[in-house]
Amino acid sequence: MARTSVLTGGSNGFQTTSEDLNAVATDFVGQGVVGTVANSAGVAPMTGGLALNAQGTPNMTVAVTAGIAYVTTTPSGQGSQNLRVKIDAQNVTIQPNSTGSTRYDYVYVKVDPTLANNPDASGATVGTIFTSRSTVNTSDNGTPPSYGLLLGVVTVINGASSITNGNIADKRVAAALAAPTDGSLNPSILYDSSERIADHITSGGVITFTASTLNWSMTGGVCYIGGKRHTFASASGSVTASKDTYFDLHSNGDGTASLVNTGGNIVANGAASPALAASSVRNGKVVSSASAITSVTQAGVDSLFNPIASKLTAALAGLGGVVQTQLNGGSAGGNNNFINLGGIKILWGVSGNQYTIANGTGSVSQTVNFPSSFFSTTQYWVCQVTVPGVDGRQSSYISSTPATSGMTMVAANLSGSANVTGFLTWLVIGT
Repeated sequence: MARTSVLTGGSNGFQTTSEDLNAVATDFVGQGVVGTVANSAGVAPMTGGLALNAQGTPNMTVAVTAGIAYVTTTPSGQGSQNLRVKIDAQNVTIQPNSTGSTRYDYVYVKVDPTLANNPDASGATVGTIFTSRSTVNTSDNGTPPSYGLLLGVVTVINGASSITNGNIADKRVAAALAAPTDGSLNPSILYDSSERIADHITSGGVITFTASTLNWSMTGGVCYIGGKRHTFASASGSVTASKDTYFDLHSNGDGTASLVNTGGNIVANGAASPALAASSVRNGKVVSSASAITSVTQAGVDSLFNPIASKLTAALAGLGGVVQTQLNGGSAGGNNNFINLGGIKILWGVSGNQYTIANGTGSVSQTVNFPSSFFSTTQYWVCQVTVPGVDGRQSSYISSTPATSGMTMVAANLSGSANVTGFLTWLVIGT
């Protein structure tokens, strides 16, 4: 038997079903919220349709903005189809939690399959806002609807008296063109972002550390994984002593990514890098000694050739370069930054120890220790006073031809009468 999707009633009283009328949406639109959706690092405040936000004066309700969503549903007696559901602005009550443990309310647009086939006169009850309470925030083990679109997850601590924006995780996805199963061409196939956009860190994700400690911090930012935009939060902590720790960002499947730097991401110093998990991007490698972080790498590839996907990766990979940072073990302190560009090696840094030269004359020496075995030869070197205590009344020079292992810098007081202070910067080029 064959028939077209939409027919007039004709003289025989043929009735077109909702399945036929919804065929265009079913064939070409994936389920999701209509329009642009956005949030604040994965949580409320949210913007766009069907956003969940705390009340101006937080209480045990959540405000839902008006919006439209496509929800995949199988109305009773019909086939699967995408129904367009319009929801009015409303408040959702979050039930008290006295279980003794944190609970999670999953908030959905729910479609009732019975009413979808036989709605009341208004049709207003076919699609509603529905909550399901779960004991975990990784999946809904409560009473999820058979046909629903997840909007958000509300964290309800034991004894909670109010819900704030930080308790509301955004789980909305925007409705988009769906790829046909037969592989025929449409915009989704012509431009598959997962094939055209390499995984990378767009902004943020900068790892820094506190000198002479194992403590680190990472800025929040934006990354692309599988061609999709993800936001990730800032983080801080400490690494395990005498280990190489790999910092990966893993997609949560909701437009956010989480930092993974524990478990199998911690290996012995110099050991092969761990495999990169699916739906992840490698952000950096932190190397530690028994008492301190000694280097951070945030560009290039690891030992298994997984891209370390900073914004610099593409540019530096073309030159064969990997920017690395290592504590300067010399008296100048600070960090050495260094890179090997196809055999041309560059090292630069700024001292971490401020010097003082008293009584208008005299000088002070500070040393820089180069990374072990980095230079075979050094051919150009310079140092410069920065942040001087007496502007324009100091000079700096390198005391003798540097070895491949380090050099000595000198700052001189030219003021004639005053005490001066400052820091030194350095630049070395070699092979």
